[in-house]
Amino acid sequence: MNTKIKKGLKTVALVVVLFILTVVIINTSFFDEQLHPEISAILEESAFPPVEGNAYFASLGLMEIHGKDITQTGYKITQYHIENKNNNLIGTGLTDGQRAEFFGENSNLDLLWDVPIITCDLVYIYDCLTKDYDGFYDPSFNSKLNNKRLQLLLGRYNKIIQMTIYQNYLGNDLTFLDSHFQDIPYSRLRKLGEIQLINQFKNYSSTEFIKQLYKDIKFWKMLLAQGSLLIDKMVALSNIRRDILHLSEFIRIKDIKAGELVTINKILQKLPTKDIDLSDAFEAEAKFVFGYSNYVEKEFSIFDKMFFQPNATNNYYY
Repeated sequence: MNTKIKKGLKTVALVVVLFILTVVIINTSFFDEQLHPEISAILEESAFPPVEGNAYFASLGLMEIHGKDITQTGYKITQYHIENKNNNLIGTGLTDGQRAEFFGENSNLDLLWDVPIITCDLVYIYDCLTKDYDGFYDPSFNSKLNNKRLQLLLGRYNKIIQMTIYQNYLGNDLTFLDSHFQDIPYSRLRKLGEIQLINQFKNYSSTEFIKQLYKDIKFWKMLLAQGSLLIDKMVALSNIRRDILHLSEFIRIKDIKAGELVTINKILQKLPTKDIDLSDAFEAEAKFVFGYSNYVEKEFSIFDKMFFQPNATNNYYY
């Protein structure tokens, strides 16, 4: 009886060991799955977009301090990111030397106009055009507008919002997601737009204000339609909302002229369904998620790599 029990236990132990070995072996990297074709398509290298007239590159170069062409500056910033990626400087953004080449070293140049002018928070305030608001309606507002750096940036902003394309360069990895968050000055674009609109309302005719509002919202609608990342969509929607609130206040307090009504109707045109489709943004974000395994694996020990199956992992998440 004892012999039968021993044999039975040995058999059970052998089955357990074989099962464990099988599980371990099939989970090694050697048995990784084939990547789904849909993921392979997502991970393909993005075509490099056109440079001239592209608001993406111009936005990257907006805060350049040496008076150079902002579109070419944005292009060079992108080239530096590509160079850094090729040199395995992943996730570091621009080096200090590269950043200083475009934006100076510890420059307080923009603090002189940015800090004194406080923009209206449209999350809580709905009458930003007419409210006696700190920063816009103090006696020194117009003198603050005369800041040379601010005038340069407002001119650049007007140039950007008249561009007709916004095409990101995403590469095929995490590097260019980092560059988006670090280098595109979304907050400064928003603030310059707000300053421009308030200035038009305060110092120019109603017709000029409506024209400026139309150019502004047209740009943000373009960003919503053409921007590749969720952050692009979020920023665009926030600024579209701001412009609509400004328009609402303008209609409440002004007698609308016939010519202005034509422009207002253009502003209020319904967004096409394709422009509010977020699928391209989710696909672009997925590019970074699926490409992440390429960098994680580099940090693994030899033992970890034995059991890492990047394709199977990506297939599971897809």
